[in-house]
Amino acid sequence: IVASMVFLDVAASAWARHLPRAVNAIFEHITDFGLSGWFLYPLGFILLCLAAASRRSLPRHAQAVLAALSIRFGFLFVAIGAPGLFVTIVKRMIGRARPFVGGHDDPFLYRPFIWQPAYASMPSGHGTTAAAAAVAIGAVWPRTRAVMWLYALLIMFSRVVVIAHH
Repeated sequence: IVASMVFLDVAASAWARHLPRAVNAIFEHITDFGLSGWFLYPLGFILLCLAAASRRSLPRHAQAVLAALSIRFGFLFVAIGAPGLFVTIVKRMIGRARPFVGGHDDPFLYRPFIWQPAYASMPSGHGTTAAAAAVAIGAVWPRTRAVMWLYALLIMFSRVVVIAHH
C-alpha cells in the first residue's frame, strides 16, 4: 500500500493534471453518477410507493408480491446507503488530503479528525457508492454484474481523473 502511494498516487495525479480540459470536463459529468442520490432517492421513492400500495384488503398473492419487492428494494437501499454513511464518517477520521491540497501533491499528507472536505480523500465516497451498488444490484439481478462492475470501475477512475482522489 505504501509503495502504491509513493509510485502510483503521485504519478496518477500528475497524469490527470495534464489531461486536456475536454477530457476533464467529460469526467466531471461521469463522476457525478457516483453520488448516492442516483440510487437512494429512487429506491426510497419506490419503497414509499410500495408501502402506500400495501393493504390488508389485497389478495394474499398481491401482498406476497409487494412484500418480496419491498424486501429487495429495502435491501438495495440499505446495502448502498449504509456503506456510504460509514465511509462519510471514516474518511473524515482518517483525514487524508486530496491531491494538491496546499499547492503540492503529497500522498502522505494526513490530518485525522479535521472534518474538512479537503482532507476527506480516503476512502472515496463515490467509489464506495459505486462498488456497493455493483455488489447489491449484482446480488439481486445477477445478469447486471458485468455492467455494474464496469460502472463502478469507471466511477473510481473518474475520481482520479478529476483529481479528487489519489
